[in-house]
Amino acid sequence: KNIDVIVSLFAPDRKLVVEMDGKNGSLWREMVSCIAEKDGLYRIEIKAYGANDQSGTYAVKLAEMRKSVPFDRKRLTAESHLSIGINFDNQSKYREAAQEYE
Repeated sequence: KNIDVIVSLFAPDRKLVVEMDGKNGSLWREMVSCIAEKDGLYRIEIKAYGANDQSGTYAVKLAEMRKSVPFDRKRLTAESHLSIGINFDNQSKYREAAQEYE
């Protein structure tokens, strides 16, 4: 709320699992999902987009924890393409973004 953020999810081994950035508020929320492939604690990192001196408020919600089902992998693949497409859009690489959105 009131601030544009980048949300990153890291696995227990500290590797980036997924990152979402709706630059300039193009998404009304940044949402990340994952299938926990490894046991352990996963970490969410939230950073202000752009200038480090931005301030605002945000809320984090854990929507659901459950065993994965086959459809989840398909949905996560689609979310990954969306994230990659947004990153291409942010770099003005519109052709590459369009390929990710297909």
